[in-house]
Amino acid sequence: MVVLTRQVFEADHRPWLSIVIEWGTPPYQMLAFRLKNHGRAPAIVNDWSISVIPPEAGSPQNPGSRMSAVFPGESDSRPPIVFDDEFRKWDRHDRVVRVIATARYYWADKTRAQPYSTTVVIAITHGGVISVEEVLAP
Repeated sequence: MVVLTRQVFEADHRPWLSIVIEWGTPPYQMLAFRLKNHGRAPAIVNDWSISVIPPEAGSPQNPGSRMSAVFPGESDSRPPIVFDDEFRKWDRHDRVVRVIATARYYWADKTRAQPYSTTVVIAITHGGVISVEEVLAP
């Protein structure tokens, strides 16, 4: 009973990050990312990765880890993807571009430093339509 009570408490009081994806400025040339903490505890983000399929479609700016804290109810911007010239005209080609973004983070409380991660897979199709294909969270 004690273990179950503790698990319920921790699930209710831990950080929960979502990845918000939207067109940046200028539209259809840049894809912007934000991490939003829906939980009740601060999250320490210790890894951020993005992949683009096909790779020639665009590249993340300043890829790699950037440690930061995201507090409950707050957001933190991540480096955008800038699309290559050939892919910026979303109404002139019918290729599907997939973006996979993953944030790895942990609870700021050292006694509960369990690792968590959130991954989102999106597809960008004709007309620059963004659709979420899959979300993986703990």
